[in-house]
Amino acid sequence: MVKAKTATLQLVCMLVGDAVPHRCQWPPSVHLTVNGQRMHVKTAKRIGTQQLKPTQVDSLVDISGCVGGAASIVLLSGAVSASSSSSSYVLGARLVRQQGSDRVKALMAAPPSLEAALTAVKDKLAGDGDIEVSGAALPLRCPLSGCLIHTPARFRSSPGLDCFDLEAFLQVAAASGKWQCPQTMALHSVGELSVEPYLAAVLKALRGAGLAEGVEAVEVAPGGLSCFDVSLS
Repeated sequence: MVKAKTATLQLVCMLVGDAVPHRCQWPPSVHLTVNGQRMHVKTAKRIGTQQLKPTQVDSLVDISGCVGGAASIVLLSGAVSASSSSSSYVLGARLVRQQGSDRVKALMAAPPSLEAALTAVKDKLAGDGDIEVSGAALPLRCPLSGCLIHTPARFRSSPGLDCFDLEAFLQVAAASGKWQCPQTMALHSVGELSVEPYLAAVLKALRGAGLAEGVEAVEVAPGGLSCFDVSLS
């Protein structure tokens, strides 16, 4: 399968007990060889022997061109500090095949019902104790593409109401190899990603009114009702 280039064989390293589950994290000052060949390991920026921040992730290493039919020898080493001298890492191999957009979308979380989404909006705008929330501005421009959102999506555990365009996000995820929220920069999985029914309903209403290209944001009241902020540009 690897020889036919329908998939790639990639090495992944994970820190045991990492606060961010399932992410790739190589040891600081990593040195990796496969069958005697030094491999380039692309890592997130860090200082000295520090471990990754919660919003960072390292890249997997493609070793497809270094392996054959026989057993392979992989050597991994890295630096440790006094604070991380007890850290343990696990090295694994993944057979990776790029999936089409439809297959990836099938792995996403099922969107909640419109009623459930509206309830969630009301809960987020309900305020806390003596703090009264008058509403919130919900931008309709995708932070990734800079274009107006067509299919609104968000990670279900992310705070706030802001969304991004699903197709734009999938393109970025395919290029970067990570599921990272563009608003919070937190790392997630594809199973946490879903279409946002509330904003989808708002966008549908805008298109029906012929305002899809002229509205930059909607003002959401605590009860979930929206009014439009029309761009003059």
